Amino acid sequence: LVMGGHVVACAWFVLANDVAGTTREHIGPRSETEPELVACFEHGQCGCCLFELYSLAFKQGVYIILGMDVVACSAYENYFVTLCAPLGVLVHAFAIGRIVLLLQRSGSLETQRVEQALTVKEAMRVLALPSDLRMRIFAYFTYEHIHRCGQACSEAFADLPPQLRFELQLHMYLDLVGKSDLFRKTRPRVVRQIIMQLEDIIFLPGDWVARSGEIGDCMYFIVRGRCTVFAGDAETQLKHLVRGDYFGEVALLLGRMRTASVRANTFCILARLTRANVEPILHLWPEEINNLVGGVDRESDRQLIKAE
Repeated sequence: LVMGGHVVACAWFVLANDVAGTTREHIGPRSETEPELVACFEHGQCGCCLFELYSLAFKQGVYIILGMDVVACSAYENYFVTLCAPLGVLVHAFAIGRIVLLLQRSGSLETQRVEQALTVKEAMRVLALPSDLRMRIFAYFTYEHIHRCGQACSEAFADLPPQLRFELQLHMYLDLVGKSDLFRKTRPRVVRQIIMQLEDIIFLPGDWVARSGEIGDCMYFIVRGRCTVFAGDAETQLKHLVRGDYFGEVALLLGRMRTASVRANTFCILARLTRANVEPILHLWPEEINNLVGGVDRESDRQLIKAE
């Protein structure tokens, strides 16, 4: 708009000042009180009147390029404005349309989030949920919105071809899986299949990710956050876990009861690998079981897995 207004302003000034000589009419009452301004417009003199000279022409140019009505003081100006008006209307419509489209695009995700929040809020009201549970539910959706994980990312990349989905999963999880002791000796093609089966899950501070005594059917990699491992009494702390750590590998391979509990200390994003997803991979490459057993921490667990 600025460049277009400048070009039209130059054409209008040449037409009004040099061809039609209507500068005095455009200046209006100021021509009587400021004769030096008239001389500046009529003779193109520079100096203190240069700003006045350009401001009038630029105003006319911007008005014309936006399709707005301007005062024409001669037949030449009338023809010029008439010819430029349709173009100005198109430019005006295009500019406003682009602005509206950009605003709609920038606010679409926020609109979806607000609609989801209102739906969740109404559902919680209908169910008469207690306030503490409502706060935890809102905290979950807020954290998911901030980090764009879980279902939000799955929906966003649902139409990606297999190769791009693999590259995306590789970017997200390769450092977690490939550098872990459990899969360090596993062949790349097996690691690729395992990475494709990982899915993100969010846990809130204080959530129990796993409980001692329950049947385990999955393991977790910590993508973000901190967790604590507790003994069977759920009070004795055994270990603190941070990004890159993993747990539940014995339950993944054996499907037995868990021997420890794990609690999230902060908002956590964990990548889950289920037994149902890993069993077909191990059936396809049974020789990889020995490599997985070698990555298990405790000797007793390794012997138990070998026996199974």
